[in-house]
Amino acid sequence: MVIVVQRVLNSSVKLISEKEYFSFFDRNVSYGKVLDEQMDKRLTDNPIAHIDYGMLLFVGFAKNDSENICSKMVEKLINLRIFPDNNGKMNKNICQIKGQILAVSEFTLTSNIKNGNRPSFDTCLEPDKAAVLFDTFVTLLKEKFSDVYTGAFGEHMLVSITNDGPVTFILDSEYFKW
Repeated sequence: MVIVVQRVLNSSVKLISEKEYFSFFDRNVSYGKVLDEQMDKRLTDNPIAHIDYGMLLFVGFAKNDSENICSKMVEKLINLRIFPDNNGKMNKNICQIKGQILAVSEFTLTSNIKNGNRPSFDTCLEPDKAAVLFDTFVTLLKEKFSDVYTGAFGEHMLVSITNDGPVTFILDSEYFKW
């Protein structure tokens, strides 16, 4: 299980169809350029989830992940001191600052990019099993912290982020000796 944790001033998630998404690129817009005003507007219109100060979590599952790993990762997240105290030191956790959490599933986090130039998704958990684990993860998170929101599993999403700091951490269950 891999979680990218971002300390954010705000973040939101909007659903967009694949057809609508790719229509933005049919206007001779180079992939390297910033998308036009319509795409910018699309990011802010009617989000399915929005948080203010807190954590944005991108969550990916590998084939060996389990409910037990989800539980341990939730404990790590809830206690992770990434928010500043009055002296500007990272000494406070999400509960202490009464922040919010937005969890977004992202299967690409557990992909393999060691060989070649195209990612391999052989190491990623199958979508139906990952959906169950994502629901389990969110349920466990809500048991410890009530102000939790989610994206839509398996959907194409546009995620808007105002990263604070920037402060970003990568939690990989493979690194912990549980």
